Amino acid sequence: MIRSRTIAYRVIRLWWRVARPRTLGARVLIVDAEGRVLLIRHTYRRGWHLPGGGVRRAESFEAAARREAREEVGVILGAPLELLGMYYSDDEGKFDHIAVYVARVWEGTPTSDRKEIAETAWLSSDADPPVGLSSWTRRWLEDLAGPMGENSSAEDS
Repeated sequence: MIRSRTIAYRVIRLWWRVARPRTLGARVLIVDAEGRVLLIRHTYRRGWHLPGGGVRRAESFEAAARREAREEVGVILGAPLELLGMYYSDDEGKFDHIAVYVARVWEGTPTSDRKEIAETAWLSSDADPPVGLSSWTRRWLEDLAGPMGENSSAEDS
């Protein structure tokens, strides 16, 4: 099953390079009470990422982030979600617009007992990132920390 997902993902990426579709995505930085961020490793692609995925037809970015967190790691996101930013990527050959949210209020126990997720891990702000952290995940973690680090405030600038 994992091998077929890997092959399907590679075929889709090849198609994206040819068709160059416009896509919408949503990711979420799930932050626990200790300030750690939840990372996931998919069964079909390399590296560590944030939970998230595509926005369905007639679905908002925020609704997609909530759905993906529930589907991928089994957590229910509370309110409010903070919009970290809107990002654009053409790394995979598609025109991808991605809304990235921060969830500090959520319930459930993150799990990797899903077909799509091989492993979950918590990353604390003072720890070295894991080997294989995706470049976009690294950027979003840096944006979360802000220009002067996670302890900066408006008074510091």
